Amino acid sequence: MRLKWMLEQDKLATLAILMLRGWQTAGEIRSRAGRLHEFSSVADVEKSLDFLMNKYPPLIARLALAPGTKEPRYAHLLCYDETAIDELQASTPSMATPSAAHKDRLAHLEEEVVQLRGIVVALSAQFEDFKKQFE
Repeated sequence: MRLKWMLEQDKLATLAILMLRGWQTAGEIRSRAGRLHEFSSVADVEKSLDFLMNKYPPLIARLALAPGTKEPRYAHLLCYDETAIDELQASTPSMATPSAAHKDRLAHLEEEVVQLRGIVVALSAQFEDFKKQFE
């Protein structure tokens, strides 16, 4: 099946940036599309993104928010479908996802905190006994 799209300059610039640079936020697209099209605001980029998402078939998809991020990222769907994008996003390691070594270290630190709290309780009791000698 062969499709032909007639896209305005802003939509074409948005799609080209996503194809060249990968997943991008609306702000990143605005700052990187200067040579192709000068967007006056991030809202203009979001309008072109909405247009491309609502097209049939959709040309781009909004990705789920990654942990620790404020803005959604967008990806083109020219060589992927939405399920493939979801799989790629799930397989990409995130900075917020702890590794096995990090989990082991965290468990070790939690055990150490429990032990130190026990020592503090014991020392507090000893200090109270010591104070009672002078009262």
